[in-house]
Amino acid sequence: MHEPYDFGIILRDLRKSKGYTQKRLADMLGLSVTAVSKYEINQSSPPLETLRAISNIFNVSIDELLGTEQRGKLSTTGLTEEQTDIVRKLIVAFRNSSSKNKKLSPESCQLLGEIVEELSKYIIVKIKLIFFHILSIDFFTRIAYNINNRTRHASKLCVPRRVI
Repeated sequence: MHEPYDFGIILRDLRKSKGYTQKRLADMLGLSVTAVSKYEINQSSPPLETLRAISNIFNVSIDELLGTEQRGKLSTTGLTEEQTDIVRKLIVAFRNSSSKNKKLSPESCQLLGEIVEELSKYIIVKIKLIFFHILSIDFFTRIAYNINNRTRHASKLCVPRRVI
């Protein structure tokens, strides 16, 4: 399963981190503003020479631009397919959300429902394990108590013989 990757977002974030406008980046690359805009919204992909120029301008590797070397990469190892899908949706939701919009979109509400459902599966399994553990402890405690009581009771019945 591949990790979520979006060249347009990587390019836009790099451009904004330097304070460049699309026009300024376009001028530096010898391209039109439309070309840069299309790269950022993933309507087209830059050729290798343009990728090299972008990596030089932002001082990053081409691997980082292509998403094969990512800082802060999230691993989905050990997650189910459903959980991995939820993580992807969450990343997209965070990228698309605006801090000004305080209301949840219908998509965000649906995603929240999926997260709660997936967490509830995990929590139910943990609760069952804890409950089983408590029952096991209770069961073995009762056995030990019964053995202890029987031993005491048996010792009262057994009176040592006197030697004459």
